[in-house]
Amino acid sequence: MNRCWGIATAALLLPLIGASVAGADVVYQNVNPDWTSFQPVDSGEQIGDDVTLAGTARAVNQFQVVITNQFTQAYTGTFTARFFDIGTGGLPNNQLWQGTVQVTNGQGLEDNRTLTFAVPNVTVPDRFIWSLQADTNLPAPSADGSDGLGLTINAPPQVGSSQDVAYFFDGTSWSTFDYHDSPPPIDPATFEATINAIPEPASLGVLALGGIALLARKRNA
Repeated sequence: MNRCWGIATAALLLPLIGASVAGADVVYQNVNPDWTSFQPVDSGEQIGDDVTLAGTARAVNQFQVVITNQFTQAYTGTFTARFFDIGTGGLPNNQLWQGTVQVTNGQGLEDNRTLTFAVPNVTVPDRFIWSLQADTNLPAPSADGSDGLGLTINAPPQVGSSQDVAYFFDGTSWSTFDYHDSPPPIDPATFEATINAIPEPASLGVLALGGIALLARKRNA
């Protein structure tokens, strides 16, 4: 009898645990197909943004960021995303994760391309900074900002939040910037991105133990 109960318990809990692992919560989302401004990313540099996540899931399994190519020429290249915790002075500190995707069919005057990075369930704090580095065959953007490849700007986020500040790494050190010196209307220093996460492994363990306790009470009733 006890052996049969153990098998039945496992059979009931496996779908529950599997659903938790396969399903992910959107813990941050800032997407608007009608964006009007973008921030160029020169080859080899990093541009980043801070995010404060919603909900409680903190094991990130997917990161998406929206880019635009305002050059007329097509492109190929790699894009590297990174997560950092926040250190002294509010700047990126320890690197939590890094991933790269390759684009082989980039088009000229491409308004929206979503880069999707698979993240191996990396546990992140409630607030952290992400960055994007672009290494492509495109030239440096024009000084007047009429062309370039970069991050699309939008605010406010639909899920989670972000401060009106962005981050720049020139290959040596980090600094912050915003657009408050620009003519009105002032753009928010917030870039389009989506972050999906699942509960951390410890939370899944608690869920499983809770299921076992519930079944045990039913069996003893």
